[in-house]
Amino acid sequence: LIKLTRVNLGLTCLIGLTVLSGVFVAGMRAGQMYNQFPFMGNGIIPEEYDDLNPWYKNFTENPVAAQFNHRVLGVTTFLCSTGFFMWSRFFPLTNKMRMLSALIGGIATLQMTLGILTLLYAVPVPLGAAHQACLLYTSPSPRDRQ
Repeated sequence: LIKLTRVNLGLTCLIGLTVLSGVFVAGMRAGQMYNQFPFMGNGIIPEEYDDLNPWYKNFTENPVAAQFNHRVLGVTTFLCSTGFFMWSRFFPLTNKMRMLSALIGGIATLQMTLGILTLLYAVPVPLGAAHQACLLYTSPSPRDRQ
């Protein structure tokens, strides 16, 4: 169970980083551009990804880079969350812990679906709000680990 707890902590940090990248996307209204998935323009990586100088400004001031980073982190978080759920099946867990593990995988799937739909439909307010509200349930809280 110690391995599972460590992986859960890492997953929680990844979720936090993904949420932080989403803040930049929302703040710069980066979801209004490149409303297709998985491509951004002519490829997976957009041409404008590294337009700003110095290079590190792209992470916080370039809306194209912000959207790309959020996409990569979102897909990574989804894959890690569903992988965590599947891997946790091999551990002797209580029913509550099994349910929470399944919840992590299920909510990650919902969050990914809402994120892609929000992007494809050019950020309608109900979808954008649902995508942002869903993050409240994505990260397991410390009290859930008891």
